[in-house]
Amino acid sequence: MPGKITPGFIMNQIRNGVRAKDESFISSNKPDNFDIENEMVTNENAKELINNITVNLKRLNHRITPNMPVAFLEPYLVSRFKKLGKIIIPFRKIGTRLFTKWYVDVFANQQKHFNHDVWFGVNTSIEVIRNQQKLIYNLQKESIENKVSLNKLKEEFAKLNEEVNKSKPLDFDYSKFAEKFSANAEVVKNIYSQYIQYFVNCDTVLDIGCGKGYFLELLQENGLNGIGIDSDSELVNSCLLKGLRAEATDVIKYLKNAQDNSISGIFMGHVIEHLPVNMKIEFLELCLSKLKNEGVLVLETPNTSSVYVMHNLYYLDPTHEKPLLPEALKHLAVVTGFSVVNSYLSGPIDNSTDSPIQYYNYSLILKKE
Repeated sequence: MPGKITPGFIMNQIRNGVRAKDESFISSNKPDNFDIENEMVTNENAKELINNITVNLKRLNHRITPNMPVAFLEPYLVSRFKKLGKIIIPFRKIGTRLFTKWYVDVFANQQKHFNHDVWFGVNTSIEVIRNQQKLIYNLQKESIENKVSLNKLKEEFAKLNEEVNKSKPLDFDYSKFAEKFSANAEVVKNIYSQYIQYFVNCDTVLDIGCGKGYFLELLQENGLNGIGIDSDSELVNSCLLKGLRAEATDVIKYLKNAQDNSISGIFMGHVIEHLPVNMKIEFLELCLSKLKNEGVLVLETPNTSSVYVMHNLYYLDPTHEKPLLPEALKHLAVVTGFSVVNSYLSGPIDNSTDSPIQYYNYSLILKKE
């Protein structure tokens, strides 16, 4: 025990008691293995914690005024007697100063300082929490925006990956496949002969997907110049061995490198069905820009409106893309800017079980005007 009990000693005892009680409460309620630096807040409970902070902040802000509390003001002496009060109050002030000020003011002043510290600390805490809420809100907003951007990037990456997979060359010997499943030379040349009439006024005809050169041979037999392109170098070599002009290259690449308005005629037999829709559109646009005025584009493709063709022939070729109906292909050509010269089904199917008239092929003759 100290030799003398002073107001300062009493206030220190109160403060130490409060601190000891708080430390005891924290220690008793602390979870096992609790580490505040490593304690993780998951997405599931983060929102709940933020909501709790908001509610408690509203309660605290409602109870704590930012203005000076009444407890900090100097005491104001009054009397319930209206007339006598003017006489009583001065005597009360004198009595207060003489008999209480020397002793009570010590406790009162320390209490005022204590109250002021508490008031200042609470209001400062409120301001800190408000700023934290602003930061949390901004972080949440940025997180949502980043999540949206990330989802868009994922979608774009998926599309890009799909396009890369589509453009990736197959480990597939198409020349051997065509040799096994395609019709013989005479049958193919007989089918293709119907298109020679559309190229009689062309100085040079580009045969896209020339294969073994059957249409190039027809052009040569009819006194017309032709040059073929094909992505299969083995098939191109077979054309070169026949004395035909041919080049191993990609159709889109070839057309992009060609000069605008430089080609008078283009033939494409059973190739467009190998292109995805976006490349079909790009191909038609390139043909329109590279053809001369009055230039001709002739397309032959499997008749996808035929049940027989779709069930027996179309998906026999593993390199065929999603089928496009004849009218849809014609629509793409028209909206690209071509004029339709002729559009018909060709190559009758014998012994059709679905209809007395079925055809193997769809022929589309287009002109640039």
